[in-house]
Amino acid sequence: MAEGGAEGKRIILQNEQFMILLEERSIIFENVKSYHLWSNYFAFISRAIDVIKDVKENLFLERVGLRYVSFFEKSDMSAIQKVLKKPFLMVEDELGHIENPNFYGKFIYSRNDIDYQIQIGNKIELMPETELKEGCVIDLDISTINSLPDFTSDELYKLIDFLHHEEKLLFISILNKGFLDSLTIKY
Repeated sequence: MAEGGAEGKRIILQNEQFMILLEERSIIFENVKSYHLWSNYFAFISRAIDVIKDVKENLFLERVGLRYVSFFEKSDMSAIQKVLKKPFLMVEDELGHIENPNFYGKFIYSRNDIDYQIQIGNKIELMPETELKEGCVIDLDISTINSLPDFTSDELYKLIDFLHHEEKLLFISILNKGFLDSLTIKY
């Protein structure tokens, strides 16, 4: 499917597992419906990049990033407090309680030329298919704009895999150990 607009053409390619959005200045990869494990997702991204670089010349990178969004259904304040470690509940009052059940927090920091962005929201409403669902959203974005490899270089694949590793460590680091132990995490 191709769409046009003021920004240029958008091309969307999708199968039952993955989607690619191609624009003038960006390529976005997404899992469709559910996460299909990093080994499958990374293989798909690598194959797609190989095809794109064979078809299109003179591509350059401005930013490379990975974004991971988790949705935990039917959250209440006690649920978000069980999910997150204390340092990430920075809007707490002196007693250690979040007063606003519609909690939202955004945390941004940089380390070694990598930008880390964490967004956490409670009582977020999503309609993934036909039914409205409410819950807690954890949105992680790990990226870099510095020292980017050439689009045709194998270093690009190493950078993408490294960013995934950093994102996985960040996800694990913000979750409460008891909650983390209750999950069945597959990479």
